[in-house]
Amino acid sequence: MAGILRKQGFDVQTVTDLSSLNAGALTGTRAVILNNVPAFKLPAEFLYALDVYVQTQGGGLMMAGGKNSF
Repeated sequence: MAGILRKQGFDVQTVTDLSSLNAGALTGTRAVILNNVPAFKLPAEFLYALDVYVQTQGGGLMMAGGKNSF
């Protein structure tokens, strides 16, 4: 998906080290895509910030994956 978005002109940042995510990671972000990511692997601070990002700031969120994902 990242490659397709880049070809459309979007600036895409892919994060593989989930422990590096924090509230500051959402600064300037327009959308977050979680692909096959279990919630328990995301830092609690990031989950809280993600809730605020979507519900208060109107940020975009897409979640995709199988039965063991978010």
